[in-house]
Amino acid sequence: MILVCDEAIAEGIAKRTSPLQKYINLLIRFRGESQRKPKNWRYQSVDEFVMKFGRNWTPSIPPAGTKFGEPKMCYLNAANHAIFDPAVTYVEGYASMKLDGGGEFPAQHAWCVDSEGRVIDRTWTTPGTEYFGVAFKTKYVREMMLKTKVSGVLYNMKNYSYMIDDPETFLSERWPR
Repeated sequence: MILVCDEAIAEGIAKRTSPLQKYINLLIRFRGESQRKPKNWRYQSVDEFVMKFGRNWTPSIPPAGTKFGEPKMCYLNAANHAIFDPAVTYVEGYASMKLDGGGEFPAQHAWCVDSEGRVIDRTWTTPGTEYFGVAFKTKYVREMMLKTKVSGVLYNMKNYSYMIDDPETFLSERWPR
């Protein structure tokens, strides 16, 4: 049983069946059973927010000459890319990477997408196998970085405004939900 706030979210979750989305659904279920929703939050957890407003993004091979950022600094790498290149959109959520011994590993991650929805990942030199996340307005990402002095939106412990505020204030208008 998946615990969610409303039927629209439950319906959206039921339609999503990729391995990465199944992983996020397990997180939603676990957190729904183990934590209370703060009174002013619209969603039970960050993961529920990701499932409601996120979507699949198309993995792509980086073009020759791509400048990669620092390893393990995906939030900063993606934010800087979006801030300095208005042609891309900042996305945050989960991505899966292939493991050397086989299988895949899901991780919280940030990347950018181009106008076609193709992933531009300047952190992982080998593209992920699956990307699922929420597209944010660059202005919002920049404001949160300046306000909190921390990169990233979803997993930034100093900022949960997106769990309270109207989503239209921070979701990218380039990408329909």
